[in-house]
Amino acid sequence: MAAILPELLKSMLQLLGAALVAWLAVRWALARFKSERMWERQFSVLSDLLSAVFDLSRMLREWDDHFSEKHILSGARIAELREQYERQRQRIRDCSILAAIVVPVEAAEKIATVESDLEKAFDSQLGDHISLGRERRILNDAKREILRIAWDTLGTRDLHRPRLYENPRAWLKMKNEERLSYSDEALASRKKE
Repeated sequence: MAAILPELLKSMLQLLGAALVAWLAVRWALARFKSERMWERQFSVLSDLLSAVFDLSRMLREWDDHFSEKHILSGARIAELREQYERQRQRIRDCSILAAIVVPVEAAEKIATVESDLEKAFDSQLGDHISLGRERRILNDAKREILRIAWDTLGTRDLHRPRLYENPRAWLKMKNEERLSYSDEALASRKKE
């Protein structure tokens, strides 16, 4: 009996250790799965939003060509463009609503601001030739802002940084700018003291 007790205790500790390791592994795997699914949802919403803005921009270019008489559109094509225009605006509204659910709060607020700017800029129908320039500027600003949000939210900003072996001059310039920004921060903190 005395010889069985240490073996039994040893077996119980091994079983408890194995259960703990299994529990930690499952917990880690589920957390990773959930974070990957959230990343995929964020990517889907942001790419749909960006796609809708690019499609709207393309339609404005075609509409602008019609006004500048580079390419005269038929009545059927104009009606089709108006219908596509409304669909893209609805896509932007829908994506803005979904973004409020799946992206971080700061990004969702920026997307809502972009969406409201687009709503203010565009009438219910395609605008006249005079207002297209303003609408195009707002769309270009929206593209830049959505790309910035996507890079920050999805963690893909580093993909666009220059690499040392691909473009050494650009890489050195980037590193120098980083160094200067750190020295500026240090100078500012010394001045506050």
